[in-house]
Amino acid sequence: MKLTPEVLFAYGEDASLPNGIYVGSAQDEIAATGCTVILAPKGAICGLDVRGAAPATRESDLLLPQNMVQQVHAIVLAGGSAYGLAAADGVMRFCEERNIGLSFANIVVPIVVGACLFDLGVGNGCVRPNAEMGYLASMLALDGLHGNQKENEQDSEYESPCDSEHRHEQDSKHESPCDSEHRHEQTNHQMSEQSSKLENKQERQKLKVGRVGAGCGASVGKLLGADYAMSGGLGACSVRVGKLLVSAIVAVNAVGNIVDTANERMLSGVINPNGDGKAILAPLDAMLLAANNASSQSLKAVKDCNDKDACYDTNPSVNSCANAKNKANNKASDKTNDNSGANAHCENTTLGCIITNANVDKCAATRIATMAHDGYARAIEPVHTSNDGDAIYCLSTCTTDAHPDFVGVLAARVMEGAIHNAVCDSVRLSAMAV
Repeated sequence: MKLTPEVLFAYGEDASLPNGIYVGSAQDEIAATGCTVILAPKGAICGLDVRGAAPATRESDLLLPQNMVQQVHAIVLAGGSAYGLAAADGVMRFCEERNIGLSFANIVVPIVVGACLFDLGVGNGCVRPNAEMGYLASMLALDGLHGNQKENEQDSEYESPCDSEHRHEQDSKHESPCDSEHRHEQTNHQMSEQSSKLENKQERQKLKVGRVGAGCGASVGKLLGADYAMSGGLGACSVRVGKLLVSAIVAVNAVGNIVDTANERMLSGVINPNGDGKAILAPLDAMLLAANNASSQSLKAVKDCNDKDACYDTNPSVNSCANAKNKANNKASDKTNDNSGANAHCENTTLGCIITNANVDKCAATRIATMAHDGYARAIEPVHTSNDGDAIYCLSTCTTDAHPDFVGVLAARVMEGAIHNAVCDSVRLSAMAV
């Protein structure tokens, strides 16, 4: 007799999403940046936990448990650092056209939250996710066109609620009661048809993972700088336990290595400078090597100073040796903290989202997001550094009863799996060389 429900994990494009949640990604592959939009047209409970010290977020205060708004309609994960927040403007416009959002009189206000990662050092840093890219990602999420431009153009001809009402007001002046009734029947039929299409799409939607969306310009293993980094990406993982579904989507852009702790192996990270170009250097060894290099540079700078005749200047007013040594030490110290060349640690931040059908409130969703950071800690070493903006959202459709702690445990597991999935095809990023 079976006493426990079966636990089913799925990875990458096979990962499942709760009904009513749609995901789309758009990217500029040449510029190596993009955005991923998670849509909840009917609204969903949302929580957020930020652990990194350098976040770039939108509407974060709105998600605090004590604040009024309970549901959001979209989450945007984007590259481009703070510039990438502009992608949310396109998501707002898309949602307004589809009448998605909170209703106020004749206007809808979509609640769109988001966070960005730093990928400006990859590809063309002058090209970042914008409103147009956010709109396209939203369209790909809800319509599933996947680049079909002809269908794209046909389906993008939507009116805002304000335009629609104005048109209906004008039309109603010239129609008979029968025409009016017929028009409303047509509208209801179209809404029913659209709902049916969304349900059908939910069954066939496959997630895109890898170098797409917010993961397009992502990278990992930057403890020795961009020359020895490997590519990150967008990953997904889900687990189903009975009726409960917990999924994770993550854009992996970490300074540290990606590790598989269960099997004691490194999946991606710092390329060993003394190896064959394929071997991965352990995070602690990379940090010790970086510190040793910085120390060597400092000693060399002081030695160069001592070798100069200026250091033996007998003029006490000049005090050149002491000044030169101080400058050398300061220069070496600045180089250690520099964000360029071999010390480029700034291109970081891992952004994730837990998506579940568990019946939770905003406070519990925030706690689940907090617990999901355990998945970061298991899969990324080091994590939550001073140059990271690591953040995790938790989005819930609230259709299945489950204890928040149990959901949190599963959330950590699927987040770890999604991170592994994101880098499974990692290659060295020659485009990142400086």
